[in-house]
Parts: sequence; structure tokens; C-alpha cells
Amino acid sequence: MPVVDRADALKAPSAGDFRHFEARGQAATPREEIDRLQNLVCVSSEGRHVCARFLIGWEGIIVSERRSLTLAPVELSPKSRSKVKSCVRAIELLGIEDSELFSRYQGHRFRGAAVEKASLFQSVFSGTVTAQQAEFLGDVCNLPYHRDTRSSVEYGIDLALGWLIEDALAHRLKRAGAKVSLTGHDREREYLLAHEISQEPDLRISWLEAERRVEVMCDWLDTWRTRDHLDLRDRKFARLQSEKALLFGIAPGSASGLVLSAAAESGAFRFNSSIPGYGGKPGYTALGVSSRLIPVDAAVELLHGLVANGSL
Repeated sequence: MPVVDRADALKAPSAGDFRHFEARGQAATPREEIDRLQNLVCVSSEGRHVCARFLIGWEGIIVSERRSLTLAPVELSPKSRSKVKSCVRAIELLGIEDSELFSRYQGHRFRGAAVEKASLFQSVFSGTVTAQQAEFLGDVCNLPYHRDTRSSVEYGIDLALGWLIEDALAHRLKRAGAKVSLTGHDREREYLLAHEISQEPDLRISWLEAERRVEVMCDWLDTWRTRDHLDLRDRKFARLQSEKALLFGIAPGSASGLVLSAAAESGAFRFNSSIPGYGGKPGYTALGVSSRLIPVDAAVELLHGLVANGSL
């Protein structure tokens, strides 16, 4: 009976390679299934690389030996690393220390998982995630409709970066005396199931007697300046209109920001039947937005004024 030992040949996988496997002495396993199982990478709940020596015979596969090796950190994709840099820059432009953001999540774990929130956010900022974190993101963020062309891990990282920018803006506004609360369904910073995801604006901001809902966006690729347009998903646009919400955008690449109102400036948006950035899904596109870009501090002051005065 031949012995197949992959333990010494296995290399640390990328974030997209994680798959579960448990051998239980399966009987009469087809030859092609044996070949497939020999090459699987196993990751335990503790995020360790589990290698097995398989005894292959007519009876099937029997695990005779298991060895554990600590997995090396998983590097983020180039696209994700670029977005991390943009996120770091956005938080700097808002005048917030990233440690202020992480401290809120210390000791808090994602629901149903052993992954701590602060630890994940810090790992993302470092440009690598642990095997356990990558496996977690691969599992909870495997939502094809919402992740568009991104991998599950890339989608999960995008959500985390967006949360941190929302938190940074909330910190900045609170320092100026505003009352700010997170209002989206992901306000507890949990990765949601598909049916839990909503288009509700991110923040509720109160200044004096005035209150306004605000959606927060980040221009990861400097599209607003270089291509002079801004895209919104169709249902997001409809929700912002119905809420008379403001849109606060920050563009780290040009160190600028903007404030728009989907309701008061609806004429600036045009229906777009296929938006590449959203995997070809429909939405609304605002043209000529480069002329609306102003320094970030000025954009924050404009947002302050519009909320306080009930304008737009």
C-alpha cells in the first residue's frame, strides 16, 4: 500500500486557498478523489496548518499521522494593500490617531468566532492577516452578489476599512461638539449575512436642534479627481434620497473631500445601467465631481454647517 506524504512539500497558502478537510476512513474512494484530497490544505479553528500522511489502498483513505505547523501570515492582495494606504491617509487627514479607533474594539470578538475585532483591524493595517483571520473572512464574507468581483477576503477587508473611516469621521465631529451615532445595520462592526445587509446611511449627526443622516464614502482609487465621477449603488441612492441624507466623501489621493445631497442635487446623478466598480450592476453616477473637491478640513466644516442649518 503506497504512502503519500505531503507534509514537507506544503507551502504557506494565500488567502484564497483555505479549504476544510476531514478524513474519516472513507471507503471505496475514487482515484480522482484521492488525488484531489492529497492536495488539500487543512486549517484548524486555531488557525494552524494541519498536514496529514495518507495511506492509500483499495479501502480508501486512512489518516495515519497528523502534524501541525504554524502558518505564516497571509499577505493582502496588492489591491487591498493600496486601499489600506488610502485608509491610513484618510484617518490622518481627519486628524485621528488609529490607536483611538482600535481601542474601542479591544476584547470584542466577532459573533460566533474566536477572532478579536481590534486584532483583525490592526492586522489589516499591517498589510498581513493571520491564517485564522483569513479563514474567518473567507467564510463570513463569501457573499457573491455583494462582493462583486472581489474575493471574500478582499470584500471583508474593504468593509473593515470603511468602518474605520466612519469611526474616524465620527470622532472628528464629536470633538467639534456634535452628537454622533452609528446607524447602519453593521454599526456593531459585525460581518452580516446577506439578508441582514441594508442601505441605511452610516451616521446620525445632531448639532444643536438639527439632525441629519450622513453616508460616508472613500475614493480609494482617486476616481473623483482623475475621472471626474462618483458612483452609488441604485438602492443606496434611493435610500439617501428618501432619508434626505448627506453624502460625505473623502479622497485620500488628493487630500480632499466633498459633500453632496442625493435629494437636493438629484439632477447631478444619472442612472447608469452597468457600473464596472460594482461588478456591472446598475446604479447612479454623478459627473463633474472634481470641481466639488475641497480640503478635508473645509469639507468637515461644510458638513457641520449643512447639518446645523438644515441646508440641502
